[in-house]
Amino acid sequence: MIIAALKKLTSRFFYKQRPLTATAIKGQLAEEAAVTYLKAKGYKMVARNWRAGQEEIDIICAEGGILVFVEVRGRSVNALVGGYASLTKRKRDALRRGGAAYLRGLKAKPMTVRWDVVEVSLGLKAEMVDIFHYAGVSL
Repeated sequence: MIIAALKKLTSRFFYKQRPLTATAIKGQLAEEAAVTYLKAKGYKMVARNWRAGQEEIDIICAEGGILVFVEVRGRSVNALVGGYASLTKRKRDALRRGGAAYLRGLKAKPMTVRWDVVEVSLGLKAEMVDIFHYAGVSL
């Protein structure tokens, strides 16, 4: 009984990290490309992969006095549906909840908040082909 409880307790702190899947690697590549792109446009990075419970915001950055929540969508160049079009109602709702949770944690609230989507098109060998930035999307 005691050993089982210790295993359960320590498993939360000491766990084997699983190897990344091909999809996860492509997602990380897409996020890196999006960060590089946004920095080149003058955005200041605030946080990456911010989590509140089940909700996650890929990138939180600032453009001037505007706080920007960014959803990164990595897509194959052969994908039938683009990254922006792939945002389902469920995902949009999760993004709204995540943004609200982030704002609740701030002492000084920003005057303006905006949601952006950065769609990164990846080639067959996971190389970046193109980036589309949709600023101020409605969720």
